[in-house]
Amino acid sequence: PFFAEAAAEWSEHQPDAAALVAELKAAGFGRVTTQVEAYPCEVRREAWCEMIRARFWSTFSAFDDDELEAGCAAIRDDPVLRFEERMVLLVADSPRGEAAWPLETRVAADGFGGPTTVVSPESAAALLATLDAYGSPADALTGNDRFKLHLLLPDLADLVRLPSLVEPARRLLGADSA
Repeated sequence: PFFAEAAAEWSEHQPDAAALVAELKAAGFGRVTTQVEAYPCEVRREAWCEMIRARFWSTFSAFDDDELEAGCAAIRDDPVLRFEERMVLLVADSPRGEAAWPLETRVAADGFGGPTTVVSPESAAALLATLDAYGSPADALTGNDRFKLHLLLPDLADLVRLPSLVEPARRLLGADSA
């Protein structure tokens, strides 16, 4: 739930999914698909306004404190805000069958590399279940805690230390992996 000016600011900086698909196809990717995943969200109005005041989303960096206060006042006055969050997922097949190229080559050639498997689908489902069991971070996390989920949730601490995630990053950065 954005106030009108924030919604306009957010919209102005969102890439169009069709343009991203066209760019991927122009870069040589084969089949490119989009999928919208929607899920319900619920957050206390006051917690949401505190997050806005803290500029938790880059959208809010365009506003000064007075504008954010006015924006919070304009958000509907329900004690609990319920809304649908949507994510647009893009999936693209590797260009010209080049999935076997080393990650470093793909990044050097294209500026990005992937897909890189970090965890199995089963492990990803287990991690998601852990997050779901934790509850809504918007209600539970304040201050610096919102940046340290890996410390609050040990499964996430394990995730950020997985060799399947760390080693490709080390190779790309040129770090000694010993």
